[in-house]
Amino acid sequence: LSAGGNKLLVVLEELSEKSKYSKYFGDLEARGYELTYESPKNEKLGLFELGERSFDHLLVLPSKSKGLGPALTPKLLLEFINKGGNILLTLSSSHPTP
Repeated sequence: LSAGGNKLLVVLEELSEKSKYSKYFGDLEARGYELTYESPKNEKLGLFELGERSFDHLLVLPSKSKGLGPALTPKLLLEFINKGGNILLTLSSSHPTP
């Protein structure tokens, strides 16, 4: 279990792609992480609630889009880090970096 908490937001462009990562997600859950899955296209996606982090960690999986949407702007990602959040950003060799 992480010293920084166990709430992990997994950002997948298409939630139907969850099965591609099922072994990895299963391992994280076995280690005590509480996974929440969201699409960057979801307008209700938020890293903060009442100024506090809603999640301890953020995992961004490869995206085909050029951006990560309005809830995952560089400013909000930096604020998430500055408030003690951790980010793991994964990239794909077959898609350009957002």
